[in-house]
Amino acid sequence: MLTNQDPTDYTKITEEAKKFQPFFNLWTTLDNWKTSYKSWLHDPFEELNAQKLEETVDTSNKTMA
Repeated sequence: MLTNQDPTDYTKITEEAKKFQPFFNLWTTLDNWKTSYKSWLHDPFEELNAQKLEETVDTSNKTMA
């Protein structure tokens, strides 16, 4: 051993990452929605990307459901 310490046990990291995933999905979905929502309200209608808007709404809906 290089530091005279026991090796750290990282076997539970995958399990903890799985527990955290729903929160990560929620936070990133809400951030994406908030950013997109500002654009939808304030950008000129002609400049909105309908395909991206639909994708954002569908993805957000699936994540929240």
